[in-house]
Amino acid sequence: MTDVLERHIPSVTTSKVGKIVTGKKTRETVRLSLDVSPEFYERLGQIADKHHRSKSDVLRNAFGLFALAVQIKDEQKRLVIEDGDTRKEIVNFI
Repeated sequence: MTDVLERHIPSVTTSKVGKIVTGKKTRETVRLSLDVSPEFYERLGQIADKHHRSKSDVLRNAFGLFALAVQIKDEQKRLVIEDGDTRKEIVNFI
């Protein structure tokens, strides 16, 4: 599971036109145009600002978590969130 996160969630990102530099590695990028609601865009900005990240970083992290959820489902495992003594299984996410 960790490999999915490592592929899709870079730890340190500096972007240039057509390239992403993570640590010592440079990867080519593809520009993506995305239509979202004003509410989505506002919330994305709030999350990015709160965590001192770019909107692109937030979306890459979200994709990494979604890819992890897909892998967990494909492996017929369960995705569970624990908060103290409370356990919540994430169902029908995918």
